[in-house]
Amino acid sequence: MAREKLHDLLLRDASPTPTAVGVPSFDGPVKFVAPRHVAEVRFLEWSADGIRHPSYQGLRRDKRPEECVRERPARLKPGDDLVPPGGSSTRHRWRRKRP
Repeated sequence: MAREKLHDLLLRDASPTPTAVGVPSFDGPVKFVAPRHVAEVRFLEWSADGIRHPSYQGLRRDKRPEECVRERPARLKPGDDLVPPGGSSTRHRWRRKRP
């Protein structure tokens, strides 16, 4: 979706105040929208301030905001094998090997 279309879509759901509980204060101009859309965002890691190096991937039409929860890292057990995605060791994101 082009930036202009996404901007127009979000403008329709604009809110003058935060629509979530516990929203931190921000420096500079901030716009809030009602939680009606779900975006897929890739990121490097969770930090104390939120997510580090976010990258917008697009809207998810197959998900509702109520279905979204914060992902938790999988706990590895002794003996779990780790394999790189796509079988390549050149990337930094590893996953647990599935039986």
